[in-house]
Amino acid sequence: MNMIQPRKTPEEINNMRTLGKIHAQILHMLQQDIVPGMTTQDVDDLCGQYLRKHKVLSSCLGYHGFTGNLCTSVNEVACHGVPGPRILNAGDIVNIDLAINQNGIHTDASLMVPVGSITPANTRLLRGAHACMMAGIEAIGPYASLLDIALAIEHTAGAFNFILDEMFCGHGIGSSMHQAPDVHNTVPTCPHVRKKLQDYKLLPGMTITVEPIVMSGAKDLVILEDGWSAASVDEKWSAQYEHTILVTPQGREILTILS
Repeated sequence: MNMIQPRKTPEEINNMRTLGKIHAQILHMLQQDIVPGMTTQDVDDLCGQYLRKHKVLSSCLGYHGFTGNLCTSVNEVACHGVPGPRILNAGDIVNIDLAINQNGIHTDASLMVPVGSITPANTRLLRGAHACMMAGIEAIGPYASLLDIALAIEHTAGAFNFILDEMFCGHGIGSSMHQAPDVHNTVPTCPHVRKKLQDYKLLPGMTITVEPIVMSGAKDLVILEDGWSAASVDEKWSAQYEHTILVTPQGREILTILS
């Protein structure tokens, strides 16, 4: 929290804009491809094809030994699901989380994909998760604080009567996939940590991710035997959306979105 993220140069910002558009296109294509009967490995294989087509690299593949091009987190798996033989059935929800890089610049984004028709309750879960992410994004601006983001996300989750995971958070991004600062999704109970969030001001040229995980049951997660997949302790389902955001002099710009 003591580290201040270096502001990006105009060249770095332009490169992140270009990469962000490619990123959004890849996620959009994968979203359209996913159908019942596919495995999460099938999704990862398609992702690899799209990465090669666009001449970009996965920042996930090989990261501390991670074996996929992207994370595929199904139903009770909240994040960091490892692609493999798990079959996607009608009614499932899957988060596809992809970080990519090109010429030393990284972007990170994820979205939820309903597999076939899903229940009204899960439709509401996805809507609530997206609303929480957007509330956090809308709190971003020059000299806004990290606490402003956490307050906005927490307030929105409460309005939907959902709970937020506290194990994972957003982060700075740019010349590496993970940079300072940690972007909290909840307001810390510790006054000291809360003050640090309040004191950390965002400046034009900084780039961060916003990626709250919304839980439909207990907030606690457990890491599964693969060493990566984080699943809800009560096996209730969760949802997460993520974008890479540039702080601008006027407010904010979502970099990983289709124009």
